[in-house]
Amino acid sequence: MSSSEMPGDDPRIATEVRAELAEIPWRLAREMIDHVLADADRRGLRVAVSLIDRWGRKLAFQRQPGTVMASSAVAIGKALAACTFDAPTHILVATI
Repeated sequence: MSSSEMPGDDPRIATEVRAELAEIPWRLAREMIDHVLADADRRGLRVAVSLIDRWGRKLAFQRQPGTVMASSAVAIGKALAACTFDAPTHILVATI
């Protein structure tokens, strides 16, 4: 898998996970988090990343050194909002 290709980019994976309402395997969750962190590094950003399952349970979380104190709570809150409303947070913000 190339560094620019996110593990979740394959629509078959997303469809299978959604259809079975299964948890994302830990290895895939870790790869997704690592991809986001690598992308943030390339952009010179410091981020906190939270990945949850359909029921709001945390699967993976990582905060880079140098993020602001509230970034952990914001990352978790955004993940929960996206899960609750079944939409990416950038879409939710546009509808408010």
